[in-house]
Amino acid sequence: MADLATLLLRTIARTFYHTEHILIIDTLIQHSTLSDIDLAHVVGMQVKAARKLCGRLKEDGLVSIQQRTERRTDGSGGFMAGSGNQPGKERVTHRDWYYINFHTAIDSVKYRLLRLSKHVDSLGASTTEKKDLVCATCKSQYTELEAMDSLDHS
Repeated sequence: MADLATLLLRTIARTFYHTEHILIIDTLIQHSTLSDIDLAHVVGMQVKAARKLCGRLKEDGLVSIQQRTERRTDGSGGFMAGSGNQPGKERVTHRDWYYINFHTAIDSVKYRLLRLSKHVDSLGASTTEKKDLVCATCKSQYTELEAMDSLDHS
């Protein structure tokens, strides 16, 4: 089942998105979860560009983002700072982690295909269709297509 979901997402990415988006999707399928810095490194682009691409994929429902708060030391209290025992100043940073939630992505694809199908149907169906054929018995009016569908060849 996971193989089908992976195949679906890869097909959707290759059909509707640019090459950079395809790289992001393929990388997240392969690595499951990556931070913004790691994702940019693996794909080979700047962090800002990777975030922008992931933002578009998040809007479309294919990629999910979780923001985590991490504590980092700035390294000011290391070996050369004098007393060696102090770890330095601690600061809080926010890092985005990207992953593919397959349930959300598949629901998003189904919704977009439904909208596309309704749009195509609205383009094809004429609202002012002439009903040229009239039943002699019940006086109902039919279009040629409706009449062909109701014919019983037996």
